[in-house]
Amino acid sequence: MLSDQPSMAKKLIIAEHQIEDDADYARLLSMLMPTPYDVSILQERRERWKQKQWFIRTAKLDGQVVGILEICDAGNASSATLRIIVEPEFRGQGIGTRLLNEVLQNPMFTDRKVFVQCRDSDELSQQFVVKLGFQKDAHVFESWINPQDFDLQPFQRYIDRVLEGGLRIATMAELGDTEENRYRMWEIEHITDLDIPGLDPDQMPTWEDARKSWFTASWFDPAGEIVVLDGDRWVGASACAEISPGVCWYVQHTCVLKEYRGRGIATAVKALATQSAKERGATHLRANNHSENHAVLAISKKFNFQPEPGWFEFSRKPLGEAHAT
Repeated sequence: MLSDQPSMAKKLIIAEHQIEDDADYARLLSMLMPTPYDVSILQERRERWKQKQWFIRTAKLDGQVVGILEICDAGNASSATLRIIVEPEFRGQGIGTRLLNEVLQNPMFTDRKVFVQCRDSDELSQQFVVKLGFQKDAHVFESWINPQDFDLQPFQRYIDRVLEGGLRIATMAELGDTEENRYRMWEIEHITDLDIPGLDPDQMPTWEDARKSWFTASWFDPAGEIVVLDGDRWVGASACAEISPGVCWYVQHTCVLKEYRGRGIATAVKALATQSAKERGATHLRANNHSENHAVLAISKKFNFQPEPGWFEFSRKPLGEAHAT
């Protein structure tokens, strides 16, 4: 949550984040992120992303952690992701503005393209980022189902159609969890992500970033990565991942190469990924999709995904570039 908070009466201290404040850090992140955070998830993220450049500040009001700021590398070294989160009951007291002041002269903020996300129900935050010169790029929808209610049988015809068309379906575990196959998984998602309306390529992870952060995550499971192949060529994929242990799963990166679309491949692999989550005991399976990605949204409706509030994505060019234009 990003907001403009003009006044502050109590004693506010802005300082570098300390490990002993991780529980508050995780709690605040959970207010913005689509899945719950706890200390273990936060610490794992810190380890997976240790190659990234970070700038983090904590706001304490009379010793209580009431806000955080983090800015870190986004998809590449020329872009960054900014988050400012303030406890709802302490908004309107200048905390967000004070946190923002910490980064105004930082090259990560001034010299890069910067991305920000705001909940689509949070008008105050949206107004704040617009004042900072950010432009709204996209609307991302959240949705969910209980996979225990999912029935694979109505989707079997899509799977049969894929197989009868000469393609084969395999998990990454069956194909081999090798560096080469990890690259293939990143590559097919990278290629197809370029077709998503509203997704800025600068947000997309490079192979080197994905190699260090995706495939080292606790939620990465080769058995949950479903791949469609034409001979040896990877032409489609989907996956299920337990993002928050015991709480929340995600169906991820359902994608098909452009020349293979229209054959029911995306529906087939998403059905298999959902079935995989069901078989592993998941009771809350989430998905997020850009609002203009009508084809994937149509597929989600087939699965009866229930809509939830999502978020808006904003970006701002490097300040020097923005001034020049």
